[in-house]
Amino acid sequence: MTAPDVVAVGTTDPGGRPQMVFHPAPEAERVVGGFVPTLQTEHHDEEAQRLTGLGAKLVNEVYLAPIRLTVFADPEGNRFQLATWQSE
Repeated sequence: MTAPDVVAVGTTDPGGRPQMVFHPAPEAERVVGGFVPTLQTEHHDEEAQRLTGLGAKLVNEVYLAPIRLTVFADPEGNRFQLATWQSE
């Protein structure tokens, strides 16, 4: 994936709301727009709990140092991710 394929928006302030990153979805998951939004946060567990409280369903969770990545689906089945950079 090249830099033009990735779009990031939001704050870089660690105390601010999560930053959102968009990257192309795998071909099998392509829908209109073909992107999977990724929220970046420093507070992974708290944000995951907040998202499930809003109706998101946990799909998968992966930790590949230094990235912790959780995949969710919204109530309509659209996937999105929560990512946290963690020190090893």
